Amino acid sequence: MASILAGDITISGNLSVASTLSVAGLQTTAGFDIVKNNWVQGYPAPAVAVGAGPQAYTTALIMPDGTVRICGINNHGQLGQNDKVDRSTVVPILGISSQAIAVACGEGHTAIVMNDGTVRICGRNQYGQLGINDLTTRSTVVSVLGICSQAIAVACGKFHTAILMNDGTVRTCGLNDRGQLGQNNASTTYSTPAPVVGISSQAVAVACGGYYTAILMNNVTLS
Repeated sequence: MASILAGDITISGNLSVASTLSVAGLQTTAGFDIVKNNWVQGYPAPAVAVGAGPQAYTTALIMPDGTVRICGINNHGQLGQNDKVDRSTVVPILGISSQAIAVACGEGHTAIVMNDGTVRICGRNQYGQLGINDLTTRSTVVSVLGICSQAIAVACGKFHTAILMNDGTVRTCGLNDRGQLGQNNASTTYSTPAPVVGISSQAVAVACGGYYTAILMNNVTLS
C-alpha cells in the first residue's frame, strides 16, 4: 500500500504499472519509481478532482476544462467508451465535453455531476444503480432520471448510488439488501433515485461504503 501526491492529486492503494501510466497520461510531473517505491517530482498534475469508490476498479479524473478522464477495468462499460475494453491509460469519457464538477466510481459504474445540477452515469445496472428506471447496463453516459438540476455531489457504493441535492436532501438508488439506501426497508431495489428517509434538509456531504451510506449534516452530525 502507498499514498502518492502529484500536484493536487493524491492516490492511495496498491500501485501498479497501470496506475503509473494513468497518471503519466495526464502529463504529471511525477514519475513513479517502482524499484525505489517513491515519486520523482516533475510536471504539475493538471487534474482538479479524482473519483474512486469502494471496491472500484477504475480511477476517474476531472480536468480543468470540465472533461473526465478514466482508466481501469471496463467489463460493464463503466469507462463510458461505448465498449467493454479495459484501459491502462486515461481516456476521455464520451459525451462529457465540459462542465463536470464531481465524479465517483462504484464496483462497476461511474457517476458524474454536471454544473447544471444533472448527473450522468454509465456502467453496471444490475440493481438499478444507474437510476434510469431499468436494469440495463450502459457503456455510454446517460442522465439519471428525476435529477433535472440541484445535484451538487455524488457517491457510489458497490451497487448503489447516492446524490446530494442543493436543498440538503439525499437521493439514493440501486441495491438495498442491507438498507443502504435509507428507505426504511431492506428488501426493495430502487431503479430511480428516492429521497433518503429522515433527511428533509441540511445534508452537506455524502459518502458510500460497499453496503452503506453516510450523510454529514450541517450541525456536524452523521446520519
